Amino acid sequence: MERIGPYQVMGEIGRGGMGVVLRGLDPAIGRPVAIKVILLQGFSDPEERELLRARLYREAQAAGVLNHPGIVTVYYVGEEGETAFIAMEYVGGATLEKALIAQPPPSQEVLCRVLRQTAAALDYAHGKGVIHRDIKPANIMLDEKGDVKICDFGIAKGLVGQASLTRTGTSLGSPFYMSPEQIRGDPVDGSTDQYSLGVVAYQILTGQRPFQADTIQTLFFRIMSTPPSPAHEVNPALSPEVNQVLQKALAKEPAARYASCSEFVETLLEKLAGVGSASPAPGRPPTSQTSRASQRWVVAGVGVLLALAGAVGYIVWPKHAVPPQHTIEGPPQHTIKEDAGQKPPALPLPVVERFTVEPGTIALGKSATLSWSVKNAVEVRIEPGIGVVGAAGTRSVAPKLGTTYKLFAKGPNGSTDQPSVVSLTVEKPLAPVIEDFSASPLTIQSGRAAMLRWRVRNATEVSIPGIGPVRPQSSQPVFPTQSRTYVLEAKGAGGSVSRSAAVTVTIPAGAPPNIVAFSGDPVTIKAGEAAVLRWQVTNASNVRIDHGIGGVDASGVLRVLPETTTTYKLFASNNRGTFNRLVKIKVTK
Repeated sequence: MERIGPYQVMGEIGRGGMGVVLRGLDPAIGRPVAIKVILLQGFSDPEERELLRARLYREAQAAGVLNHPGIVTVYYVGEEGETAFIAMEYVGGATLEKALIAQPPPSQEVLCRVLRQTAAALDYAHGKGVIHRDIKPANIMLDEKGDVKICDFGIAKGLVGQASLTRTGTSLGSPFYMSPEQIRGDPVDGSTDQYSLGVVAYQILTGQRPFQADTIQTLFFRIMSTPPSPAHEVNPALSPEVNQVLQKALAKEPAARYASCSEFVETLLEKLAGVGSASPAPGRPPTSQTSRASQRWVVAGVGVLLALAGAVGYIVWPKHAVPPQHTIEGPPQHTIKEDAGQKPPALPLPVVERFTVEPGTIALGKSATLSWSVKNAVEVRIEPGIGVVGAAGTRSVAPKLGTTYKLFAKGPNGSTDQPSVVSLTVEKPLAPVIEDFSASPLTIQSGRAAMLRWRVRNATEVSIPGIGPVRPQSSQPVFPTQSRTYVLEAKGAGGSVSRSAAVTVTIPAGAPPNIVAFSGDPVTIKAGEAAVLRWQVTNASNVRIDHGIGGVDASGVLRVLPETTTTYKLFASNNRGTFNRLVKIKVTK
């Protein structure tokens, strides 16, 4: 391949599983360019080819609206036959990732400039409504002067399920640097880039990433659910104030982070200014995520923080599919040999490792938990009512009716197999049951008591009109002045029921009403205090107390709160006449 579009191909810069980056030249003006190429003929699925084409154009459109010295300029995007490509500014220096392991490491002055320039470029992009979503050292280029150039806008998401984090050809969007809202599939804003910036800040200062795991599911769970270890405990040379800045940038909720990347960077540099030259904790060996060279970087230059993290080069396409490639002129070790008979390896199929609901049966108003884990999928969706989710997670659900939930896992080739299914049963609420409601004895003489007894289940409210709310199982004496039917009412989620119990009251023939007792206790109170009225009456068909109290049973107790000195009068009557008695409650100031 000697030319692509209007550009002359000069050699190869790097490659990935879905494409290659070439070094090119614009012959019209003699300007060097970098050309990112996707070879569409290697993908037989039209939908997959269109997805890759759309990604390339999205990157060009996102970067095309940005005009900033810290962002790689896009010159051209187009197609030539079955090849889609994007031409951009050629940056002759190394990536930040390579600078991290270089010897000697960059000076503190360079690091401060990189940090501030990166934050400023990101804030500019955010102001234009563009979110990078894949900030990492591979996407931060440094030109010959050491100035920042951010690249790879628009290519930020890839496989959401991957068996191992050490597998080559990581997906678009590095899992170690993804924010919790990215994993959940929530809308993102500039604070997502700030989170990625905070991840690398933590990594550079401590010698390890804030979250580590052997599988993507475990990593995502930790990012969304657990706080990172305090940085000053991992590296005792750091101050608690530095840790506080990092913890805020790594907050689980976007609203809890800094207002901008620049605010985060300036605050961090301010707190680091008093730290001086720090080093990792004594005896800490390099982790699998941090090379010995990067450990030396921490020793030499952790007085400032590089606010970006990731992998290498202009391009990080996953290597799970390698389309046929054309020969590119350049050094022999970079030559791609054309093999017309070669077929790309089969793309991995989605694997649903777990999809469960616990418990499988709930009562109305209660909740259950969906739990899932999927690998090798570009999209995971749960229906009904949930939508796109991360590759692993849990979700609380509380349907009003029995529901069958379906998990759809979309593979890299765009296909979706039959969904995994779990069913949740919602039990209909049980109706209240009154097992007993009775009066004993059923017939009483006026002034005597009958005992009401009841027992109720499956009820949230139980009451007896005239008595008020009662417990589901209890008993209570009553002193009706005349024959009366008591009603027990029980209400619950499953409905309401009631039952009645009648008490017959007899009065001796010709007997006048008899007020056995009517008293107040105490008879003298202070304003705002209460007194208690007590009474007992026989042979009366009607008993009442004035001052707004009204009809009462033949025997009872009542709490009163008179504001001034009050004389209460009790009236007892039947067909022989009406009798009364007075009780005076004196109220003092």
